[in-house]
Amino acid sequence: YLRSATSLFKQACIYRNETNLEAAYVLYLKFSRLLLQELPSHPEYRLEQHAESVSQLRQVKVDFIISLW
Repeated sequence: YLRSATSLFKQACIYRNETNLEAAYVLYLKFSRLLLQELPSHPEYRLEQHAESVSQLRQVKVDFIISLW
């Protein structure tokens, strides 16, 4: 999931920079849903062995919010 979220975010940023706002919107929406609904409910989300991945995920969230400004 983390790799998918990162990929969605990067592609959405590319579309936004190309002013393809419709495609960017769709990918940002998918990205948001994955981050806010799917990942936190994943059974392995809170395991200690995934702490680094969760930390990376939090950074992606911050990058996403910053990119909207």
